[in-house]
Amino acid sequence: MGEVRPDGQQLAKDLSKVLAIKDQVRYSGDPLPDHRLRSVRRSMDRLVDVAQRALAETA
Repeated sequence: MGEVRPDGQQLAKDLSKVLAIKDQVRYSGDPLPDHRLRSVRRSMDRLVDVAQRALAETA
């Protein structure tokens, strides 16, 4: 993903951030701190936005 242009490096970081917390959220009973939750949410929003734009361009 880091090779994708534009913004591939940022998208790779965003995906890594989201995947890194997946098991913590799924299997532990510990909630994420608010600041981390907001950060992960911004990363998810960027990833979804790029995916939606890519789909719109192919339609």
